[in-house]
Amino acid sequence: MDLDDALRKFQAQIKVQGEAQKVESLIEAFSQRYCVCNPVLIRQFQNPDTIFILAFAIILLNTDMYSPNVKPEKKMKLRISSKTSEEWIMVRTFPETC
Repeated sequence: MDLDDALRKFQAQIKVQGEAQKVESLIEAFSQRYCVCNPVLIRQFQNPDTIFILAFAIILLNTDMYSPNVKPEKKMKLRISSKTSEEWIMVRTFPETC
């Protein structure tokens, strides 16, 4: 089963909201179970933590896009960059503090 489909099924049964620590533990449990149920897919990623990161990112993006609690000025914006995706990830992850 694709990750997004499995995450939809999971969220249909369990409301994933609240404090970050609670959400993190729910996604951790989901990720571990997904890895058990999809061993062939997991081998392609080389690291099972990738599923946790992807699932958490999907939930964050979904919350940002659809939650009425996120004010418009706080929503993520699309940024176009001429940088490669690897350079963009480095910039987004490790910003310079000059």
